[in-house]
Amino acid sequence: MSLYNYLNPTIFLKHLPAVGLIFLLLLILVSIYVLDRSVVTTLKLRKLSRGSSHAKPQIDLERLCDSIANVRQALRFAFYTFGCCLFLMLCRSLDSVATSSKLNYGTILWNFGVDFTFAVDVCLIFLFLHIVQWVVSVRLNQVIRRPLPTSRSGSK
Repeated sequence: MSLYNYLNPTIFLKHLPAVGLIFLLLLILVSIYVLDRSVVTTLKLRKLSRGSSHAKPQIDLERLCDSIANVRQALRFAFYTFGCCLFLMLCRSLDSVATSSKLNYGTILWNFGVDFTFAVDVCLIFLFLHIVQWVVSVRLNQVIRRPLPTSRSGSK
């Protein structure tokens, strides 16, 4: 498989087994969830740090902490599922040994190439999602450690 095929999803996806395609669907859903929660958390943090007239900022911060914890759990679940999926795909690569009377190294190496390409692409996506989650978590911890500004509407 050439470098062009590694980077071209229309060619690459044709060679993925069903387990890989199902995992990609899960990864897309987890990615949407992580990015959505990260954007919502960042917007709420910005609103809280500007001192909006909300009555209970501590409750909002606890909810945001819970939201980030849920994001971490979703990423962890997807990562462990990826490990199971990858091992199932690697076992599939060796199926040609059991189903054929002669050993076909080319097929085994091709299947390993597809599996490792899939693994590299998924690891890059996980790295990106982890960095997004980490940046939002650091920002949340900064807001928690400093006192929230109070609203100035009542003080004259």
